[in-house]
Amino acid sequence: MVVDDDRANVELLRRMLERAGYGGVVTTNDPGEAIELCVSEPTALLLLDLHMPGADGFEVMAAVLERTEDLRVVVFTGDASPEVAERAREAGAGSVLIKPFEYDELVRQVAAQIGSHRR
Repeated sequence: MVVDDDRANVELLRRMLERAGYGGVVTTNDPGEAIELCVSEPTALLLLDLHMPGADGFEVMAAVLERTEDLRVVVFTGDASPEVAERAREAGAGSVLIKPFEYDELVRQVAAQIGSHRR
């Protein structure tokens, strides 16, 4: 699942994941909807923007990880500070991508989190 308040980013990430062979990519621009979808639908990976209006990525991650098992999280942000990356990892993110990131970096981080299994 891809969650970002920017529709263009969501569409770009969906296309990048599909190009890499990952199917069934669900997307949303609504952090609240992301929480409900992750809880109600089997989700292997949450690709999550940290800075969104309303519930930010930290809030979404906390709510989802509290209610699900075996969910892996990759967060992405434009904030390159080490403190944000550390906070994200402490909150449960397996990987942190700093925007802008390259296709190969995204694919490498996603594969590291969910392995080579394609859904």
